[in-house]
Amino acid sequence: MAYCQPVDNKASLASTKQQDASTNISKQNDTTKHQQAAQQLCSLFSGINNIRANIIQKTSNASKKNKTETGYFIFKRPNSFKWKIESPYLQEIFVNDQQTVTIDPDFKQVVINNTSEQTLGFNLFSSSSKQIEKEYLVTVNNNDKQTIFHLKPKATNDLFENLTLIFTASKLYEIRYQDILGNITTLELKKVVTNAKLKDEEFQPKIKKLANEGYDIADYRQAESLSKKPQK
Repeated sequence: MAYCQPVDNKASLASTKQQDASTNISKQNDTTKHQQAAQQLCSLFSGINNIRANIIQKTSNASKKNKTETGYFIFKRPNSFKWKIESPYLQEIFVNDQQTVTIDPDFKQVVINNTSEQTLGFNLFSSSSKQIEKEYLVTVNNNDKQTIFHLKPKATNDLFENLTLIFTASKLYEIRYQDILGNITTLELKKVVTNAKLKDEEFQPKIKKLANEGYDIADYRQAESLSKKPQK
């Protein structure tokens, strides 16, 4: 005849509490690591009021088709950003808190959209460590030559699924990210200059001038605004 073994409820409860305590400690340690990494990243950006850098952008996809673009970007606190591709085609992108303007000279077209928080990827330059902690899980790896930060958005992000920032001698050297389609983009920064004199007009697209030159101006801000109005 088989007999059921008595269950030691006290021992089982103690074991469960011990496991819960270990899990909580592990979570607390992870949180502390993320906080420290965010603070370290913020400290590297804290002294940067503006930045200019030449870029070599390489993008690869699942089909192993590679694309290389060259140009430059400039950024000025708090959230003024200009991106210019010079080869193999021409394109300029201007971003601020209110609008994102994309200029395509080959098509003689200007596209204007409202700027979302996700679109404003370079807000990391002017974000506090608390803001970075709120939006990303940040980890950091240090070696003798480089400091590498890995950022994963806590919420769904249309811009990227993960982001890597590589610093050499405390200067941003490379940006790498993967989007939701699996495309991997690497930005290598050359001739990085920080805290130079940048004029405000460098961040202002000359839309009226382009319109006079025959560019098609597609302003989607009004369409978005109208779509939000309640129907009668």
